[in-house]
Order: sequence, then C-alpha cells, then structure tokens
Amino acid sequence: MNNTPKQWEIWSAKFAFEDDPNTVKTRPILVLENRKLYPILAAKITSHPSRSNYLGEYEIKEWREIGLKSPSTIRLSKRLHLQEVDFNRKIGRLKPIDIIGVQEKLKEIL
Repeated sequence: MNNTPKQWEIWSAKFAFEDDPNTVKTRPILVLENRKLYPILAAKITSHPSRSNYLGEYEIKEWREIGLKSPSTIRLSKRLHLQEVDFNRKIGRLKPIDIIGVQEKLKEIL
C-alpha cells in the first residue's frame, strides 16, 4: 500500500459482518488510531441517519468536503480492528469541526 492510514482519515476498507464472518463488505471507515504494532482501530461509516437511542453515533457535518457521496454517520460504538491489507483507498480526512464532534461522542461512550 502506498499510504498508511492515519488518525482522522476516511478510507474505503473491507471487513467481515459481525453476524456472518464469511460475508465481507467494503465500506467507508474512520481511522481512530493506528499504532505500528497493533491492528488499526477504526469505526464504520453508514449512510443511515444517527439513531437517537444509540450512544456513539455521530453525523458528519462536512461529509461532502471530505469526499463522501451522501450524508453519513460514524458508528463509534462498533469499533473495528483492521489490518493495513484491509484498506483499499483513502477518501479524505475529517474536518476540525467533525474531529471535535467525534472526540466529544467518544467521551460519552468510554
């Protein structure tokens, strides 16, 4: 891979479904942390609106500016552990307003 995923970047990545590990899907994810010796910690991004009864869902304010095709929600309560080989391509990087919003949501659920 030419680029290493970095914190706050949005990437297209593949990962297995929770309820069916044999089914793999490619979708946007947010890189939360990338330490060289550990799997990359990431969160799923979905085009579904956030659900008020779920903690840790953050609607991206500047989704167009970072290269997403539709309004999107980061599901911080469902974090993923990915390897660099799971990443396909970089889409963009969160803007400061959204980084702050994600940090606030993470404080709520940790």
